[in-house]
Amino acid sequence: MQRFSSKGKGGMMKSLALSLVFSTLFIGVSVGAATTISSNITTGGNLTVSGTVGITGLTTMVYASSTGQSLTGNLQVAGGAAVGSSVTNSLAGTILLAGYTTAAEPTGVTQGTFYYNSTDKVLKMFDGTNWFTVGTTTSGISLSGSRLQFATLATQYLTLGTTTQQASGQGVVTLEATTTTAVPLSIVGYSGQTGHLLDVLSGTTIAGPKLLYISSSGGLFASSTGAFGGTLTVGGELTATSTLVVSGRADLNGQASTTRLSVFDTLYVGGTSTTTITGNNTASTIAYASTTAITNSGTASTSALIVGGNSINGTLSGLIFGTCDLQQTSITASTTRGVQCTTATGVSTAYKVFVMATSSLTGTLGTVPASNGFVIVSASSTAANVIGVELSNLTGAAATPAGTLNFWAVR
Repeated sequence: MQRFSSKGKGGMMKSLALSLVFSTLFIGVSVGAATTISSNITTGGNLTVSGTVGITGLTTMVYASSTGQSLTGNLQVAGGAAVGSSVTNSLAGTILLAGYTTAAEPTGVTQGTFYYNSTDKVLKMFDGTNWFTVGTTTSGISLSGSRLQFATLATQYLTLGTTTQQASGQGVVTLEATTTTAVPLSIVGYSGQTGHLLDVLSGTTIAGPKLLYISSSGGLFASSTGAFGGTLTVGGELTATSTLVVSGRADLNGQASTTRLSVFDTLYVGGTSTTTITGNNTASTIAYASTTAITNSGTASTSALIVGGNSINGTLSGLIFGTCDLQQTSITASTTRGVQCTTATGVSTAYKVFVMATSSLTGTLGTVPASNGFVIVSASSTAANVIGVELSNLTGAAATPAGTLNFWAVR
């Protein structure tokens, strides 16, 4: 009995050894060729693949306890990939992102996380602090052909250097300097520029009326009235192709080489051609206004007006005229006496005066009128607003002159 058992035991050992050998050979042959597995594969450890795993159908990778999938190398997808979506993506080279429709932004994420917001139709990325739109379909900034544009101007705007929209929330574009030396906007023309550097249009096309534009040479042109709140300084000539209207006072503080005001052609004063000042040896016309024609309140350093081209004897620095009233003083017959003519407004001792009677000078001989009257011998300015007049009595008796004199005074 014991001998039989030993013999039987040896046979069983031989059968087991042969079974192991054939199993090993079978596995080696099977792994060396393509293998199709029609059922699930479950492994309690790692599944190591030394070659390529080809997946032709839908593959679902179940989320593990700590990580979804860990991959130390590259993940290559021959077709399209779908992330977080139950919809199959069969378009090669594309990634389908599941739409995130929650109004609040995702929290608890790290920088570099991105998602597709299916409500706003935008792709957003987290920079570690905030979520920002990085792509768009129907809102925000879009690229249409070669044009970058806003999808709608009703709610969208652009700010550079700031996050605050200017113009009371209506500014489509806001440029703000970030330092004291920063230039908010620079316009650089092309070498040999021929087109305008800046156009402000009324309308939506380049052919629309130009409200304001800067030419290629830097000229500023406006289609309407230009209003300046401060001083307008022109380094070159100021040329008006139409009427130049100055509603306020015009002060010519500058001075040319020889004159204060240089006029190439006729200068019209008073709004009509009735008053003209013309050069080139042409006669000028100065029409008399309702009160005064020309008023000169100041005196130049050397002359105010040169008559006849003689700057020595032909210089006039003041010219006035008016009337004065004779002071009534009795003058002996056939004698000459000086009397004052008062109310000669504007006259001073610097003036040379000329007087004449408004009519025949008369006098009184008691109650009898003088028959021959008085003669003006000379006149001079003796005090402010007073002209001294020498009168000769030709009445033949003592008489008192009375009347008004006209005067001209120059200096």
